[in-house]
Order: sequence, then C-alpha cells, then structure tokens
Amino acid sequence: MQFTCDERRETGEDGRSARARRDSAAFTVIDDCNDEKKTRLFRVDALLATQMAALAMRRLARVAERLRAGIRIPPATRPQDAPRARLYASSLPEASASARVLARDGPGLADFLRSDPSGGGRCGAAGSSAVQADDAAAATSTSGARRTAYVETYGCQMNVSDSEIVASVLRSHDYVMTDAPEDADAILVNTCAIRDGAEAKVWHRLRQLRAIKTAKARANRRAAKRAALDVSGVFADESDATKTSSTTNVPVVGVLGCMGERLKEKLLERDGLADLVAGPDAYRDLPRLIDAAGGAVDRSFGGASSPSAARVDAAAARDEPGGTKDARRTNKGASASSFASVMNVQLSVDETYADIAPVRKNDATKNPAAFVSIMRGCDNMCAFCIVPFTRGRERSRPFASIVDEARRLSREGYKEVTLLGQNVNSYADKSAFFAETAAASSLSAVAGAKNENASAPSDDPFEPYYAKGFRSVYKPSRSRDGAMRFGELLDLVADVDPEMRVRFTSPHPKDFPDEVLQIIERRANVGKQLHMPAQSGSTSVLQRMRRGYTREAYVDLATRVRATIPGVALSSDFIAGFCGETEEEHGDTLSLMRLVKYEHAFMFAYSMRDKTGAARRLRDDVAEATKKRRLAEIIAAQREEALLVNRAEIGEMVCVLVDGAARKDERQLAGRTCANKRVVLRRPIAFERFEPAAEKGFGVEDVPLRVGEYVAARVTDANASTLFAEPVARTTLREFYRGR
Repeated sequence: MQFTCDERRETGEDGRSARARRDSAAFTVIDDCNDEKKTRLFRVDALLATQMAALAMRRLARVAERLRAGIRIPPATRPQDAPRARLYASSLPEASASARVLARDGPGLADFLRSDPSGGGRCGAAGSSAVQADDAAAATSTSGARRTAYVETYGCQMNVSDSEIVASVLRSHDYVMTDAPEDADAILVNTCAIRDGAEAKVWHRLRQLRAIKTAKARANRRAAKRAALDVSGVFADESDATKTSSTTNVPVVGVLGCMGERLKEKLLERDGLADLVAGPDAYRDLPRLIDAAGGAVDRSFGGASSPSAARVDAAAARDEPGGTKDARRTNKGASASSFASVMNVQLSVDETYADIAPVRKNDATKNPAAFVSIMRGCDNMCAFCIVPFTRGRERSRPFASIVDEARRLSREGYKEVTLLGQNVNSYADKSAFFAETAAASSLSAVAGAKNENASAPSDDPFEPYYAKGFRSVYKPSRSRDGAMRFGELLDLVADVDPEMRVRFTSPHPKDFPDEVLQIIERRANVGKQLHMPAQSGSTSVLQRMRRGYTREAYVDLATRVRATIPGVALSSDFIAGFCGETEEEHGDTLSLMRLVKYEHAFMFAYSMRDKTGAARRLRDDVAEATKKRRLAEIIAAQREEALLVNRAEIGEMVCVLVDGAARKDERQLAGRTCANKRVVLRRPIAFERFEPAAEKGFGVEDVPLRVGEYVAARVTDANASTLFAEPVARTTLREFYRGR
C-alpha cells in the first residue's frame, strides 16, 4: 500500500491530514488481510521506508508497533510527537495503562523485516537487537578504557618543566596524554600570575574551555532526551550492538600553578570556569583531585561528592535558553567547605619532585633541548614580585638526582639542558650524601676558592656568598654553609657530557660570585650567556623594589662579567612605571640599557600584585598611559643597542645547535649559538667536517643538516633579534672551541 506526495499533503473534509487517514486506513487494510498479504505489505512498506525520509520511517514504525503490541504508545522519537502519541494511546479506553508501556525485550521492526515468508510473518523473532545494543554498551562501559588528559602551559620555562611533571604523574595513573582539549577527560591549564596580562590570557582561555564543557553537556542532555522518548527500539539492528553510548564525558577543567595558588577558591566560584585548583606543590595529588572534580566519591573525605558536576550543569544551563537565575544560584551555592575536595594549594617546604621523571612532549630528534628543575621557590621578597607567595620558600633538589637526570638526557641524545629555578643560582643542597662525601669531592679547585673567600676576615655577612655590593633580606649563611652551591653543581653537570651544552635560568644578579663566572668561562659547553635582571637603572627605585643592590654595584658586576667571559651575551628584565617612578628615574633605566648593551630583555609595564610588599606599603601612582610610553621607550632603547651588538658579529664564525626549521621559511634551518642568540641558516646543507684553525669545511660537500647537530656557520647579516648565517660544516663543541 503506497501513498503519493499529493495524497499525503491533502486534507479531508473531516479535517484529518492524508497522513492520519493513511494510518487509519492501514489498520483497516491490515486487519482484513491474511497472513501472506500482511507479509507482502510489510515488505513493500519496508522498501518504501528505506527510500523515503526519516519522517516516513517513523510513521511506518508506529504502524508496526501497534500491530505487534495491540494498542500501545507509538515510539515518540521527537518531542513534538509526544502529544500525538498520547492521543493514539487514549483513543481506545479499553487499553490498560500497563499495555501502553513498551517492553524492552519485545521484537522490533527489524524482526519483521527479517521474518521468513514461509513462517507466516509471525511477530516474535527470537532475540532483540535493542537488548544486544544494551549489552554491548555495558561491555564497553566496563572495558576499563583509559582516561585522557590535556595540559596547556602559560608562563616561564619553569611552568613548562612543571607540565612535564604533571604529565608523568598522570601517566603513572593510567592517563593518556592528548594534544586536543576536545578529546580530553581532564583539561589542565598551567598558569602564570606574575602580571595582569598573564592572568587575563588565562581567564580568556578558561571561557573558551567552558564552551567545550557546555557543548558536551548539551549533547548529553539531548542524547538523554532521545533515549527517554524512543522507547520502541525498532531502529536497532545488528550494527547498533557494537556502538557505544552516544553520551560523552564532560571534561574536568583544572587550573594549576601560580594563578591557582594566588586566587584559590575564587577560580572555583567564578562562573564555573574551573572545576579543580592545584598549586605548584600539589601535582602529586592531581589524580585524586580530578576524580573528585568529576563527581567521583572521594573516600579520603568521608565519601563526600564534589560540587563540580552541579557547577558544570549550572554553567551549561546558564547558556541554554531559559537557563538563568536558577543556574547561577546553583553555581554560587557551593560552599567554601565543599571546595576542599577539589582544591589543594598547600605550599611545601621540601617538595622538589626529585623522584619524578618528567614526560617530555618531544624526543631529542625533534627538540634537542630539555629542562631540568634544580630548585623551587624564592626567598628574596622583592616588593613587586608575587613568586614567594605562589611558589613558597627556597628548597633545592638533591644534586645526585640532578646529575642522574643529566646523564639520562645525554644517553637519550639531548644536546642541551637548561637548569631551572625561580632563583636558580641560589641553589644550596644540604643532602646527607653530599655532607658525607664533601671531603672527597673532586671539585677541590672550586671548593678551595669558596673556602678562601669564607675564611677571609670581613664585617660584611654577604661578601663570602654574593657578588660584591649585593645584599638580601635574609642571611645566606643559614642555607649555604655546609651545602653544595650552584657553581659546584654547574661544574658537575657540565662534566656529564662535553658535547651537551648547559644553560641556566632564571638567576638573581647577587648570586654571581667570581667562582661561578670562572666556571662559565672555563667550560666550553656552558652557555656564554647570563641573564642579569636589573628591573630598573635607578638606585632609588631599586631601593623601593627591595632589590638589595645599587646601580653602581650592578654596573660593576656587568663590567666584571664581560671582562671574565669573552663574548658573553647579557639579557635582563625591566619594569616600566613602578610605584613612584619619576621621569628622571626612568631616564636612569634608559641610560643603563645603553651602557650595558643587552642582547635581549624582557620588558613590561608594572602591574601591582596582591600580597606583595608594594601592595602593602606603596601606591601604584603612575598613570597607565605613562607606563605604556615609558615601556615603548625602553623597548626602543634595547632594540637599538641589540642591533648594534648583533651587527658587530657579521663575519664572525659561530657554533649553532640546530633545533628545527626556520619560522618564516621551512626550507631554511634555525638554531641557537652558545651565547643563546637565534640564528637562521641560509642553507640546510654543509661540509661534513670542520677545520677550526682555517675556519673552513672539508670532506664530503652538501651533507644534509639535521636537528640536534652542531654547525659552524659564518654570520652574514643581523637584525635586533636574529643572526643570519651561511653554514660551513658540521662540527662538535670540542672541535669548534679547540684553540679558542
């Protein structure tokens, strides 16, 4: 029995549509037919339904269901079908309420279509594909699929290193790391809180990530509605049995690092943007926090469930039409005590993650450089800096674990390691192992120099430990007497592999005593670049910043550094518009930049941070427009001097570690010199061998250069930030620096 499109559009005198009349006629015809005709009718309708739109298919399914179950509620696959379904069900009052409930284990339309004609077309095929699909879904849910995690990093190199630790912790708990937040069960954002601009980026990103949660929550609600309305199971077939549930996990979004430590529960209270918060010393606790934030019962908190699910639903409902005040009340209703299970911002006095092997995103063939964290925290308490409040007190990692990690990186093929710490050159390890073996240390020359300084009579408690003229708010003797200091550690790490370059960041200028400078000069594989954060060129501003030195002491140190380490490159940090800064004080900063001639600098307008000394005792009284103008002048001065310094290198031979393709032209290669200057190699080929004396290549020509190789290259051009060079030959560190 078939109906044309014109017939379906017609409306009879009784007001019923052609489709309604068709349904009524279908029951009359079917009741009058014998079994053979009924079977033929179902086959014709099945062929028609396959070729028609989904709407016609639903109508055919309704007819089949009424035949199978008597008078029952037809499958309402859409919300607008529900009233019609109730009308059908109530049209015959003799049908009981229980008869309207469709049994899940009954036959569906697929059973009618599969019925053997010789069998008389009886309704009642063995088994149900709907049940098989449920079994398959149950099997999938209990298969123990591994959860996925995505980590996004903002801020300094220390945060990059911390993200590698986070990845290691999660992998040890059977998480799989993914590169796409849309595919993750846990999205973790490792944050920076050093300035307003850094936090603004994170807030913006959290709003974007909330959109992912909202979209998945909406999809789940729609899937749940469809599942509740489609009670027939007539669309299920064998292929459906292998399909998993259409619902997906709503991801947990976590804020890690300094911003989490600074804002704490404020991140959880603000519009459901974050589900968990973990400070820099709480990464071992992340698996539990993720479980709690995902709504799992946390036994360690007495079986209390996390309010995260309610916040996710509230955030999603707020974006749905009609979801407004109730959703906001749900979000705000989470009490401060309920956040305990999804927040850990406890700072530690001894956590260094020394026993955790970081999981690096790329191996040495893709990125030949790696970070090694050696200490955490800062005790300097500069007036503008939030780091002591977000990272805690200084504590140093045992030197043996650092050297072991450097050896492992060398075996894996890495060609550069960067030692990391908030105040990296204040490293001081008092581990028991060093205390027992200090007397037999092979570093007699370095230790001797230190003991000479320590034994020299002086009224200055800082002189044996710091560069001349530098002080601190604490006495260094309490942490450094009897400890392995940074110079000794640097010497040990450099001794691991003469072909592996060693760098370090971020230091404080006070911790550059002469012995450290001498080690840098003596070791060919220690980078000839020092980061010396000045922050300002004015002594009066430095005093308000509580930096512990004067302009004159800083200039003396810079002069001594350039005299001790030939060819050294200097970089620095500068703040424009600190509290009370005058035009004259700003001018002192500009003159310092022209005097020292920094190759690189990190320059920012001042933004006041809560809890800092400046926030408690000073006023942020420099206008934003003035800050921006002064910052532009500082940037211009730095670029002018850097351009002059870089152009002075034209014609010089430099040793470049290739780390990948050039950003603007993938046919060219790029890398960094031992002075940490960016170099673009004009060609990706060079000679096989290098002769240092003649500064020429020999052997096989046009050898392809690869990531992780050292290349001798001659500088042909330069701008303020990059050198451009012609590659001459492949080389090694020892070969390049022989006789230099």
